[in-house]
Amino acid sequence: MAICLREKSAKISPFRAKYPEWWLILIDRISHARIHGAEVTELRNLLHGLADWDRVFFHLQRFLVEETDFYGAPFPTEIHPSARIYPRAWVAERNVRIGPNTTVEANVTVGERSWIGARVYIRAGAVLGSEGFQSVRYPGGILQMAHGGGLRVEDGVELFANAMIARAVFRQMTWVGEYSRIGNGAFVSHNVQLGKRCFVGHNSTVNGNTTVGDDTWIGPNATISSLLTIGPRSRISLGAVVMRSLPAEAHVTGMPAADHRRMLRHAASIR
Repeated sequence: MAICLREKSAKISPFRAKYPEWWLILIDRISHARIHGAEVTELRNLLHGLADWDRVFFHLQRFLVEETDFYGAPFPTEIHPSARIYPRAWVAERNVRIGPNTTVEANVTVGERSWIGARVYIRAGAVLGSEGFQSVRYPGGILQMAHGGGLRVEDGVELFANAMIARAVFRQMTWVGEYSRIGNGAFVSHNVQLGKRCFVGHNSTVNGNTTVGDDTWIGPNATISSLLTIGPRSRISLGAVVMRSLPAEAHVTGMPAADHRRMLRHAASIR
């Protein structure tokens, strides 16, 4: 038995390092016998002939999101009686919670796995809980990563017209902290952690897996790259492109973003 375990561990370790979620899937769904006979047959049919592990992973992720309860058992949507939902808004029939005194205007879309707190105001055309852009090319086509995570919008948040927030990919939540404001046409991508009282200006973009500290101001048309940490009380000027993490109370300007005063001095030197 010990020899068998060592051999299997050696074979699995490269994939465990590359795909932590793949390892969780194996442990949770196969080792604990949570895949039923029909699911095993469907998995075999789905993955038959796929030699590329990237493709296998993407197909398996979609199967788990769409065909199983790996990311949580479904429940009927719960809307507090005091919430106001305009007739032309669309709220998914399952896996949504909307808290008291929240307003959802016309043409808003609230997708599955969205948790919306109290006194949230969602203006016309906003989209909550959509899939984010995570696609890969392979010979013969393109694959889109299915998103199995969720979205949590805390109390007192206001989303302006046509703002968009994606749900997380795996078991995390995209998070919008209390009293934050997300402007017209802004996009907050999957698994972003937006702190309390943040301002995300019109048409700005916060890319995936970035953490933004409390009381940060992100100007209109600013872009923040993925996998960054923006310290609390930072200020990102309009149109700035942030490509590295920032400490607390940073103030950056330009493309690529640099310290605000240094950028102004540089601009003055080239007039």
